Amino acid sequence: MHVSASYLSQLLLQPLSEGHKKRVMAAIKQGESLKGEQE
Repeated sequence: MHVSASYLSQLLLQPLSEGHKKRVMAAIKQGESLKGEQE
């Protein structure tokens, strides 16, 4: 994944609202799909 581990751990340490969690997951999925298309 392109998202850095430190960035993810920072997000996980913060109390996230459901909406924010969904946006983060969507961004991760989008990043994975973009990475897959480039290969």
